[in-house]
Amino acid sequence: MSEFPIDSKTEAKLIQLERELDYYNQVLLTETDYKRKLSLQKKITKINDEIAGLKINTIPYRQRSRADRMYLENKKYKMFLLCTLAVLLLLAVICLLTALRYNQMKGTYSNTAYQADQYKQEIDELNNQLEETAQSSSQTATPEPTLEPAPEPTVDPTPEPTQSSPSTSNTGGGLYYVQTIQGGKRVQIGAFKVYDNASDLAYENRYNGYKVYDENGNCVYDPYPTASQLSPETGSSLYYVQKIEYGKRLQIGAFKIYDNATKLAYEHRHEGYKVYDYDGNCVYDPGY
Repeated sequence: MSEFPIDSKTEAKLIQLERELDYYNQVLLTETDYKRKLSLQKKITKINDEIAGLKINTIPYRQRSRADRMYLENKKYKMFLLCTLAVLLLLAVICLLTALRYNQMKGTYSNTAYQADQYKQEIDELNNQLEETAQSSSQTATPEPTLEPAPEPTVDPTPEPTQSSPSTSNTGGGLYYVQTIQGGKRVQIGAFKVYDNASDLAYENRYNGYKVYDENGNCVYDPYPTASQLSPETGSSLYYVQKIEYGKRLQIGAFKIYDNATKLAYEHRHEGYKVYDYDGNCVYDPGY
């Protein structure tokens, strides 16, 4: 025991450590296994260090030896270095996470800005088309006479675009554009010479509103034609390719030509598509 006065708690801990040291020393003398001896020696060394540390703490600082003072100073220095390294490692991790988050936000902002520029260019093109249309209509308009009204000019009604299916091979050399709006070539997702390839791509992206347009801007394929696009006269003569009766929200095509409708239904026979007329009657079942 130490010759300097110590408190009861430290004294009890010293007694306990000395008992453990005696026990491990006795076990070490009777142990024959080499690995077991190494483990016991490590424990004995650790207990001796704890006992030495407790005895040093009981000695007043001025009465401690130079070796004891150096031991305590080295211990404090090691603890300071460990804390400093831990803080630096934490700061490095925070900086790395911040840099990764910054790069992610920068990429998201760049993508959003690019999409905004595309939409802006599309709106500018549409505005230019509207201005050109308004100018051409104002130039071709005939002024009304002041004395007697001029007869109204007879204008051939332009038929509304219907769902027609061109031939699978484009003999005219034109392209079919897959896009959401008429003339929106800057946001199109494909241009094909073969109609079937364009219609397949438009069908895959039908939920995003994509359709097939020819070079003149006419819609030649709409996976989801609305009721406002079909008049009673044209609607009664169309053939719808769909799964169930009156399931126009699930149809994949509406054609004036019966052969084109049957061809599309046959290509999608694995999915259960059939051809129905305007009244909901099944006029063709691939029978798959």
